[in-house]
Amino acid sequence: MSLFQSFMFFILGAFLWTFTEYVLHRFLGHVKKPVLVRTRFHKEHTKHHLIRDYFASSWDKLLMLVIISPLLFSLSYPLTSFWNALFFTLGFALMYLTYEVVHLRLHIAAPIHFYASRMRAHHFYHHFVDEKMNHGVTTPFWDKVFGTYHAPGIITYPSKFRLSWIEQSPTGRFQDPWGQRYQQRESNSDNNSLHS
Repeated sequence: MSLFQSFMFFILGAFLWTFTEYVLHRFLGHVKKPVLVRTRFHKEHTKHHLIRDYFASSWDKLLMLVIISPLLFSLSYPLTSFWNALFFTLGFALMYLTYEVVHLRLHIAAPIHFYASRMRAHHFYHHFVDEKMNHGVTTPFWDKVFGTYHAPGIITYPSKFRLSWIEQSPTGRFQDPWGQRYQQRESNSDNNSLHS
């Protein structure tokens, strides 16, 4: 077993998750028609857009990981060694778990560094400005590759989506150590209230 080769398979697995994240979000999370492809994922994702603090249950997420990991390993093992297949699967699974933590933190906590602030703006642009853009949660890479990236700028959001960790200044803007990127809308009647 080559440790370097296994490490590269780990990185490849993590990279595959970022692509999977983009595809699931863009094509299953936001599919409008036909109704036949509206999956449980689509229903959960729609709730996430409509309800401020809604996330699918941890059990659903764990179940997905328990089903996908052995399947991914069994598909990759015939193509490479046991260890490479294992590290590939581990990279995918750990990046998936990283995605879940990052996504939750984007919604419930202030950013702890510049990249977190950047990805929060990227994600909230998708939520509150244009749900057809910025599907990546852990990276904007695939949005840039497939032409669905838009630089966030100032993001306005309805007051019903004001998150508990937001501390606003007297001007109604977020307190963000990396810039004032957000502003609360006066009205909740905006047609962009369904986003994630």
